[in-house]
Amino acid sequence: KDVAHFYDTSLTEATPSTQAVAAVSRKYKPMCGSWLNCRDPKVNELMRSQGIDDPAKQLDTFNAGVLAIHLGRWKKLKLTNKAEFWIRWNMDLPLYKLGSNPPLILSVRQNFQHLDGRWNCQRGHTCWDRGDAGALHWSGGAKPWTLAFARDRYDWLPYHAARCVHADLPPLGDM
Repeated sequence: KDVAHFYDTSLTEATPSTQAVAAVSRKYKPMCGSWLNCRDPKVNELMRSQGIDDPAKQLDTFNAGVLAIHLGRWKKLKLTNKAEFWIRWNMDLPLYKLGSNPPLILSVRQNFQHLDGRWNCQRGHTCWDRGDAGALHWSGGAKPWTLAFARDRYDWLPYHAARCVHADLPPLGDM
């Protein structure tokens, strides 16, 4: 799908100036248990000190694999400082797991533009099989160029080499 629509509709003047991120919400994947250590009293105390009394109600998860960022708003909202706060705390207190996504969610909370699910279509989602995905996303380490599954290579192959922005990738036989 042409990403012009993604660009034209993400974080425009019509979206609130308090939104610096546009992403696909994953309400089916709760923050507590999936990423955040909500059973630890010290983690809960820290979250409460930052205005997060109920993570289930105040945090909306999303996968940062496909997102848009309005850099001017990001800077104005001091989101780098907020993310660094959570990263520093995670070094001493086991707040979260799984890398860079949790501090971004903790910083943005629910205040992001919710994109149509087709813009971050992952394996197993209906948009993949229907063929109306805006962006196919192989999340985590399961990348099509490292998988032996014919389906993944079949789905990915049309975007490889000459038709891809990254035309400098080695031919499939060299991978």
